Amino acid sequence: MISVFAAIFSLAASGEVATAPRLVGDWTCTAKGTSESFVWRVSDDGPDGFLVGEVQDGDRRMALELWAYDEDGLLGTRRQFADGGTSLAMVVTERDGAILRSQGAAALADGNTVSLRHTLTWLGDGELTALWEVADGDGFRTHADEICRRGS
Repeated sequence: MISVFAAIFSLAASGEVATAPRLVGDWTCTAKGTSESFVWRVSDDGPDGFLVGEVQDGDRRMALELWAYDEDGLLGTRRQFADGGTSLAMVVTERDGAILRSQGAAALADGNTVSLRHTLTWLGDGELTALWEVADGDGFRTHADEICRRGS
């Protein structure tokens, strides 16, 4: 089964202005090399509110995610909470066309903290990838590599 750690990290974005509208809707995400998937439902309150993501495995909510808009109306910070006690705090560090990269930390249920990087890449209007990396002594290593397609 896909790890909750990987499942709660599945968001993607493209160019700065089109990021939030392109994310709204239902997505089916699958870890590359497996057939296991989860649904990611995204809604948007607009620049005066939040972009909200909900990760579900069947009828079970696995995670809830909030993105806050910055002073320029762009997605800036994000917080995620998983059913197993893991939480994340991340900040967007790079915007470049079809790529949105964020970096931050995950507080794990066992009390440990890990540094993370998430690179989101649009492959088209209905498809994107989500690459999750965890810091170790030599830099970052891949934790999860997912493909998400619009529709559930």
